[in-house]
Amino acid sequence: MTLEIKFTHSYRFGYLWQSICPECYKTVAESREEADLKQYEDTHVCFSLNTRLVRIA
Repeated sequence: MTLEIKFTHSYRFGYLWQSICPECYKTVAESREEADLKQYEDTHVCFSLNTRLVRIA
């Protein structure tokens, strides 16, 4: 089962983009370019708060 997740992007410190998983609330990636976050989001696997293994795709 795939789960459609929209990662939260925030612009931190005036130069760094950060991607946060809405299931586990961990930082998935940080980059100077927002477009670079996508590759890390595509491969992120997390344990959600209700302890089920979630493959985000």
